[in-house]
Amino acid sequence: MANKFRIDYEGKNDNIKEEVESIRNSYLEKSSSQKKLEELRKIDFKVKNTPLIIALSFGIIGTLVFGFGMSLILEFKNYIFGIIVSIIGMILIALAYPIYSILLKKLKNKYKDKILELSNELINE
Repeated sequence: MANKFRIDYEGKNDNIKEEVESIRNSYLEKSSSQKKLEELRKIDFKVKNTPLIIALSFGIIGTLVFGFGMSLILEFKNYIFGIIVSIIGMILIALAYPIYSILLKKLKNKYKDKILELSNELINE
């Protein structure tokens, strides 16, 4: 008889089992608590990320405007227009954090009742 060489690797089976369970669970109907948890996550994501995206947009646009003003000054020797454009860019950059804070506070107040209601229902189940 020829010598046989055999390797058993069990980690692969565990990964396959987890993947099969994940696929299976995606086809099962979700319970009311799972639906509530998903809704809670969506609202929380919206409250936290909307102000962040808007503030980042202000900061990025302000940085680009500021850079354009600096290039007008340094490259084209257009001092007056370059200074005006740079100041506008600095104002946009400076407004980014206050806009973030104000929007976050408004959205927290707007969705506070819904988030507390959902979280209390989930905790008490």
